[in-house]
Amino acid sequence: MCASKLMDAFDLERMSVAAALDCETTTLVDWISKTYGYEGNNMYEMCGSVTNPHTHRWGNDAGNRRVLIEDLCYFFVPMEQLAEVVRVNVPVTKAILEIIQIFTDYDYRANGITLGDLGMEGFDKQQIIDFVTNGEQGD
Repeated sequence: MCASKLMDAFDLERMSVAAALDCETTTLVDWISKTYGYEGNNMYEMCGSVTNPHTHRWGNDAGNRRVLIEDLCYFFVPMEQLAEVVRVNVPVTKAILEIIQIFTDYDYRANGITLGDLGMEGFDKQQIIDFVTNGEQGD
């Protein structure tokens, strides 16, 4: 249940960053419902059962580490940086990165995808929107 609550809290931050970038997106609960057909009002109701197929991806340490590297390096790290640009507070995102780094002894920020890696280092909000929308930096 605790991990599900973290996912719900993180999703609120993700939605806030998306809104600050004028980006329409769906909630994680809605996406999982549409993608996998799971039912529920939050992540625990949708994925909290041991019979849920997604619980099996967390069955061994190697699988856990792979999923954490993918999720944290390629999503949480750039989202944290986007949040800084648009001045959205993301304490849950930051805490997840810090705590999981302690658990795994792996520096997700040092190994993650940065705005620089994506060609957007030093961009402001409008430059990011222009770059993502048009493939070029705005004026």
